[in-house]
Amino acid sequence: MAPAIEPSSTQGNHPFDENIPAASIIDNKTLKAITFDLAGYWIAIPISYVVKVINAPPGQISQANGVGLVHLSNYAITVVDLHQRLNLGQSNIDSQNQKFLIVIRIGNSDLCSVPVSEPPTLLDIPLAEIRQLPNSYRRSHPLGIASHVAMVSYKEEEDQEEETLEVFVLDMKQVFEGQ
Repeated sequence: MAPAIEPSSTQGNHPFDENIPAASIIDNKTLKAITFDLAGYWIAIPISYVVKVINAPPGQISQANGVGLVHLSNYAITVVDLHQRLNLGQSNIDSQNQKFLIVIRIGNSDLCSVPVSEPPTLLDIPLAEIRQLPNSYRRSHPLGIASHVAMVSYKEEEDQEEETLEVFVLDMKQVFEGQ
């Protein structure tokens, strides 16, 4: 088993590469991320990439090959259907279930978004639980666009039992590469 990643104590630096930005690390102990279910996999996007989560405008997303476009206010925003991008089954862009868009900005790039059918969850992921995905996994699995994985204890509501989730942290540059 890979050793846990130790948080750095030097001037807010963190032990991760650029795939997990320092701005998403809270108190050098947790990664704050937006999480959502994607075909049975729990996916995390570091919070510093997230501009906002909005209701998806009905019938306004045009698409080709899993990449679409939505017009909001004065912006044309790229929509990336991760179901299709990862070959995980039916497209999420055309689905009547698609109700929300997670709007993302990577650095100074254009706005992009990911459609999801349920409201995403804000989750604090302990750094001690995060592991880098092996290169062999990244090369051979659809979720190779994730850079890290964590096992996280989660309880949706107070009266429910706690469950352990395997959460994949997306490498956002890889997600939007090659569109």
